Amino acid sequence: MKIIYSSKFAREYKKLPKEIKIKAEKQEKIFRLNPFDASLKTHKLFGEFKDTTIYFHSVGDHLIY
Repeated sequence: MKIIYSSKFAREYKKLPKEIKIKAEKQEKIFRLNPFDASLKTHKLFGEFKDTTIYFHSVGDHLIY
């Protein structure tokens, strides 16, 4: 699995409070070990969206989606 961080992600990440950055880093460690860990609430993609490269495009609460 390859993870690519967009420049937008990097800018947004820098602005996060320290405690949120720590939580995000813990979540990323879990994601790297098992992208479909139940605690992450992720799901597999199919068809044209299935890929081995992961893009971290944006970071924030669910209001960004």
